[in-house]
Amino acid sequence: MNKISRTLKKMFGKKVYVDISTTQSGNLLRDKCVVITGGSEGIGAAIARKCISQGARVLITGRDEVKLHNFADAVDRDKVSVLNWDISDCTVIEEKFKQVLNELGQVDIWINNAGIYRDVNYSSCRLRDWDEIMSTNIRGPYFATNRVVNYFIEEKIKGVILNISSETGKVAGTNPYGFSKNIIMQYTEGLAVELGKYGIRSNAIAPGGVATKIAGRTTGDELSFPALGGRLITCEEIAELALFLVAPLSSCINGQVIYANEGNTIVIPSGNIY
Repeated sequence: MNKISRTLKKMFGKKVYVDISTTQSGNLLRDKCVVITGGSEGIGAAIARKCISQGARVLITGRDEVKLHNFADAVDRDKVSVLNWDISDCTVIEEKFKQVLNELGQVDIWINNAGIYRDVNYSSCRLRDWDEIMSTNIRGPYFATNRVVNYFIEEKIKGVILNISSETGKVAGTNPYGFSKNIIMQYTEGLAVELGKYGIRSNAIAPGGVATKIAGRTTGDELSFPALGGRLITCEEIAELALFLVAPLSSCINGQVIYANEGNTIVIPSGNIY
């Protein structure tokens, strides 16, 4: 294991040293084909890099074609493909999935990472905010994943579904973002119940505050945060957990929502964490 030491400024001017353990390059995903929605930046990009480092062939999707190609240029073009796909548009699912298969040949692992956040609550949420959040975070992933699952069954592939949820899906709140992430949790468990007989696994990660554009910071920034652990989680930490959950290492884990937030959901009274 490699250890990356990061210095985090905490309250009272103290500094906390955090050792983040990362797996070395290897073959945990050798010959596997992985699709990551919303994979050009943040958590999705970190997961893509981690999967590539473990021998996978990766395809990332997203709305911004420039960002997609910038990511591909920054990594190994022979190991990553890009597809411009607005996951909220359910009318193109069949067309886009055919493009995925044409590019990769097959799909073994599907990671639903694409999502949007709006800073709204019961008094400020507009119908447009609701529709954007639900169409991107729930409707699109639901119908796209259903297509993938049917493909797994038809081709007799013991595939893996990984959903990126959020701790906001567990705590009280009136932001539709939290509602959408709660639904993803239920969907994760439901898939596991119905698909276990086919050898298909479904799990989810529910991160706390992560150093992404939603929190206004990235991994290289100062990471103190009003949470139980006193800091934001890094995208690289989420990627390590994602690797474990999609690799054969976790073959006995199915239908689980793993909270990656240093225990924050144990103590926070409401969803007002951002």
